[in-house]
Amino acid sequence: MRSVDELEGYAKMKCCALTLIFAAAVTAFAQEDPFAGSNPGEPSTHEDNTFKVFLDRNGREYFTESTSPIYTEYLSEMKEPSIAAPLEAGLVRVFRLTYFRSFHDPLLIRLEERNGTFVMRAVCLETDREYRPVRISYDKTTALNQTDFDALAQLLNQNDLWTEFTDIETALMESVMDGSTWVFEKHDVNGYKMIEVSAPQYLAEMAKEGIFETEKNFSLYFQIGLQLLKQGKILPRKEDQY
Repeated sequence: MRSVDELEGYAKMKCCALTLIFAAAVTAFAQEDPFAGSNPGEPSTHEDNTFKVFLDRNGREYFTESTSPIYTEYLSEMKEPSIAAPLEAGLVRVFRLTYFRSFHDPLLIRLEERNGTFVMRAVCLETDREYRPVRISYDKTTALNQTDFDALAQLLNQNDLWTEFTDIETALMESVMDGSTWVFEKHDVNGYKMIEVSAPQYLAEMAKEGIFETEKNFSLYFQIGLQLLKQGKILPRKEDQY
């Protein structure tokens, strides 16, 4: 049974979805990309060009140029390394999930295979009322056996997880005012990949009800994310999962 707040939030999402779909359909006749700026090369309206980009302790960027730097401060405060940078000697593959919620502290899971060993780091970053980092409130690195690591890696290597979003899907996620963002990253012999998804469970429900059409299984992000958090022993209470 959903709470009143959840139902109200879902209703707002449905309204935003219908509005965005209608707007996209109308403006598609006027321009090739309905979500682009009016001038070529103009940054999107949601982009904050004044936001400070934080680097990791070795001075490396957290994300590639094509991804948003908005969460770099949290990663820096969590003492996280960049995994977009070239793999260090001995580092075979690395995965990271960073879970940002509007009303709760950020959570993070990182998996690494290095020199034949397998580890998982789980972190919770405490923030103040204005969501500024305060301190790391939980930090534990656990050794995994190869079987457990490979099982998690198999989940994270699913192709559906990494396919790009359509313009409609992106616009719907950007319309979420209060919700969550799940940032998945991986780096292996095939290079670095990153995908950012907002409120995946809401989009999954809207797709199920026919609010918009998609080939994406948005529930997959939510399910895999929760499984990683559970494995790292930082799974939030059910009412704090969104």
